[in-house]
Amino acid sequence: MLNYPGISMKKIYAVILIAALLCTTACSLKNLVPEDARSQPYSEVEEPWTSKDDINYNDPNVYKKYAAGFVKLLDERDEEGIKKMFSKGLLLMEDTEEELDSLLKNFKGNVKDTTYLSGSLGARGYAQWSKTEPIACYDSRFFIYTDEETYYVDFGMCAVDESSPDGRDSVGITFLYVMTLDKACNMKRDVKDKTEDSKEYLNVLTFSDGTTKEVKCKTVGTSNCCIDTEFGSGEGYTVLNLTDVWSKNEVFRLTGTKDDISLDKIKKLDYTDGKAAAEFFLAHEEYVEPNDRRHVYNITGSDKKVMVVIGEDDDTGEKMVTYVRIVDIMKLYSVQDKVIIYGEKKK
Repeated sequence: MLNYPGISMKKIYAVILIAALLCTTACSLKNLVPEDARSQPYSEVEEPWTSKDDINYNDPNVYKKYAAGFVKLLDERDEEGIKKMFSKGLLLMEDTEEELDSLLKNFKGNVKDTTYLSGSLGARGYAQWSKTEPIACYDSRFFIYTDEETYYVDFGMCAVDESSPDGRDSVGITFLYVMTLDKACNMKRDVKDKTEDSKEYLNVLTFSDGTTKEVKCKTVGTSNCCIDTEFGSGEGYTVLNLTDVWSKNEVFRLTGTKDDISLDKIKKLDYTDGKAAAEFFLAHEEYVEPNDRRHVYNITGSDKKVMVVIGEDDDTGEKMVTYVRIVDIMKLYSVQDKVIIYGEKKK
């Protein structure tokens, strides 16, 4: 029996238990929970905040609770309630009324859930915890799933800003973008006419079909205020997370293919010959259109997919398979069983 003078057995057992829990967390749970453990989907947020009066900037879950409050009011089509969540700076933007009206008219279905709403540390854009001039601003992107559509949301909010004369006018929702997946897919955003002397500028959105839109923006306090909604049809698009970071969900266009590859072939392929492996996969039609170097294929008789990273050899420029992983797209990212067939853990 272990015996350490001056140390009780209860303390020893407590240390052993803590060490075991830490090992379990580090070894087996690292990829099963979000990197910020406070992040949750909308359905799990117990106290959504639906008004600026609810904001407590010392709360560690400011962003998540405020984003959940917006989702709740949007689901209820509560126009006046949403306005109470807007910062004064956003309310005074000339496009706000029109864009909010568009949002409420075009948002379809009843909310089923969202991808993860970030805990405040994951969403923090700018913070200064001075006792006299506290600032806490947050922004993150997530997706809302309804029983009719899926929507991309880029959501920024300020919890407190005592650093400038108009800082208090930025408390609440500062910027909001809501789009159907066809509009969000490969959408790019560029800043135009922004100078040190001017608080007003433009965000130029470029969509996958080549069309553009200029969104009016204004700096209020340390925050950027703007709003835009874009509606089409998300049919033929999907949201996937092909990374090892829970928050990096992306929009992909479906190909509609019926082509598939057997799991047995995927496992038995000789990946030491990266060129031949690339040729094998590229001979099949993909589940979604390629994004960067990532290629996704159907697996025969399964809802799971195989994600293949195909890069180029530095010397020859030949295409080479560098990473292969099974992706269970039917499960929330936090509980996916990530089976790596080939390559390093993180890509």
